[in-house]
Amino acid sequence: MKIISKNHVFRRPLTSRPSTDTIVIHHSAGYDMSSEEVHRMHRNRQTSNGTYWIGIGYHYIIRQNGDVEEGRPVYAIGAHAGSSINRTSIGVCLMGDFDREKSYPTQEQMESLYNLIIHLFNRYGELEIKGHRDYMATACPGKNVSLEEIRKEVKQRMSMSNQYKIKVNGEKEVAVPIDNKNDRLYILLDGEMNERHWVQLRSFVDAFGFDVEWDGETNTANIITK
Repeated sequence: MKIISKNHVFRRPLTSRPSTDTIVIHHSAGYDMSSEEVHRMHRNRQTSNGTYWIGIGYHYIIRQNGDVEEGRPVYAIGAHAGSSINRTSIGVCLMGDFDREKSYPTQEQMESLYNLIIHLFNRYGELEIKGHRDYMATACPGKNVSLEEIRKEVKQRMSMSNQYKIKVNGEKEVAVPIDNKNDRLYILLDGEMNERHWVQLRSFVDAFGFDVEWDGETNTANIITK
């Protein structure tokens, strides 16, 4: 999971979360902004008592091209869904306005969102997946973002990845969805026009002249590229 790191400067020291149990999904309700732009906007926002926000409130920004950019450090309490849930949650913001008619996250955004959620599950354990609207009077992350579909897709991918694994040269584990169909392993890969296709693992490695070793005890396919 590639996350583009940022060196945001905050107005005041950050506070660590006491625990983590939830991922809260947002949309920007605007154009495709970078993490730096959101940080500047949040730093210039005043509270009701006249003080300024310390900086970006989300932990991750997902751009429309699928790039995942770091916001507030993931260990820190965010500012995105209300003080009570901020203390135990990670805020993820999809760039775009998905409450407008026929306005949906891009395929690249959704793919990155699934991968990011699984990455966070691997770090913190299984977390609840909620929307900003679950905690405040808002439509965020928009009527065109189905939290139920996100939960379903993540569960399916976690189930597949927990059952079968792929490693490269016996070391690096590859985070791609894997499925077993008629005793043949298939992996989900990017194709042309941003489409995704199930490809038989044996055909994939043969096409590149690689070899593959199967470990039946751990259900791991080891791709040999050297």
